[in-house]
Amino acid sequence: MRLSAALFALLLLLPPIASSPLAPPPTSASTSTSTSISLPRPSCLSGNGSRVDWWFALKHPRGDNYSYLDSREGGEAARQGLASATEGPLARTLLQLYAPPPLPWRVLWNDQPPFPSREEGEEERDEDAHPLSFAHSKGVLAMAAAGGGGGGFFLSHSAPRFPSDPATGGGYSGLPLPQQRFSQHFLCVSLAGSGMEALTRHLSRAFRPRAFSLLLPAEEGRARSSSSPFEAAAAFAAGALPLAPTSSSEVATAAGEDLLLLATAGGAGEGGGSSSPAPSPLWDTVVASAAAAAAADSTSASSSSSPSPSGDRRLPPPLAVQSWIRTEGAAPPKCRVPLPPATGDEPLPLPSVLGVRRVSFGGEKRRAGGGRGRSGWTSEDAHAKWAVVLGRELIFSCVGDTNRDAPGGAGGAACVRWPGLRRALASAVEEVDACESDLARE
Repeated sequence: MRLSAALFALLLLLPPIASSPLAPPPTSASTSTSTSISLPRPSCLSGNGSRVDWWFALKHPRGDNYSYLDSREGGEAARQGLASATEGPLARTLLQLYAPPPLPWRVLWNDQPPFPSREEGEEERDEDAHPLSFAHSKGVLAMAAAGGGGGGFFLSHSAPRFPSDPATGGGYSGLPLPQQRFSQHFLCVSLAGSGMEALTRHLSRAFRPRAFSLLLPAEEGRARSSSSPFEAAAAFAAGALPLAPTSSSEVATAAGEDLLLLATAGGAGEGGGSSSPAPSPLWDTVVASAAAAAAADSTSASSSSSPSPSGDRRLPPPLAVQSWIRTEGAAPPKCRVPLPPATGDEPLPLPSVLGVRRVSFGGEKRRAGGGRGRSGWTSEDAHAKWAVVLGRELIFSCVGDTNRDAPGGAGGAACVRWPGLRRALASAVEEVDACESDLARE
């Protein structure tokens, strides 16, 4: 896969993913002793059960209405039933993990996992006892054995206590009622074997997950090398490898679409301790840097046909970020002041990072005195975490883990240049924090 010059420069600045020997899985009880199972490749499934390269669903607050987009279907029309245990893209995709054996290999993680068979208060105290042990991340990996091509799907989401553990035998129970109160995001990406290998290697050095369900081949059934997606997945689930402070990797979806994975390990990066540099905030630094690289690449491509004055630089368009507001005061905008002309090999100018204050999905934009067919909400009702560049000249959007007002938190983001997703998210942004420099430029 060919990288742009600016993006390649960004990847060079971020620490590479190591290829050191990988550790065994957390416990032998969480592995399968069978080594000869051949499984069909799990995949992202649309609401009608068709295999798709990717899909994105944004659940609206106060219920299970949702806006949906996938690699085959355009639009953002509101639908009903995302919480269903049997229908819709979320249920059909995850039901692959709860079917009769043989099941796909899997890793499920959630910083707020499903409650075990004990009192809720006890579980909460357990979380409070380990505030920095795990990344603020929620996701699902489902992988086929080598006989099924080694691929599978990756689901990034924002719903606490979700999904239920397939190992309990209770089946998939849908999205719990408490998780229907706020907006939630779900991004599913189908991966071939090479893409799954790149993804698991990235995750193994990105952050420490709170893995609550693990099914992988027994150690003797896995290739003992860093190129094995099963070895990398086991190391990721166990938190077995040293973490890079920030990391990035380009992954190809099953259909060959680019997926840029970014992560920050927070305070758990290599060398962690009082003398270590401060963690890089996911949105304001890591994702903003990737947006700057994308903007520089876009500018470079356009200037090749119509060169701009020598040394002239433009600030990239602002990055709007929607995330959960956990504190009394939301994180303020990070405004970038205009820069003088370039004088040499200088760092890329970063975009302003603006908090989204209101979004509106489904149908026509909300207008004074009405808004037929439109579903809108403020950031106080939003638990989803996503970002989009506010500028038609740049196609760039991300779905991520951590909250913007927790800049030291560990977690990751998946960034893409998919026109449909960028258009849907950008058109939904109704109100953001203001920066004078951006208002003057828009």
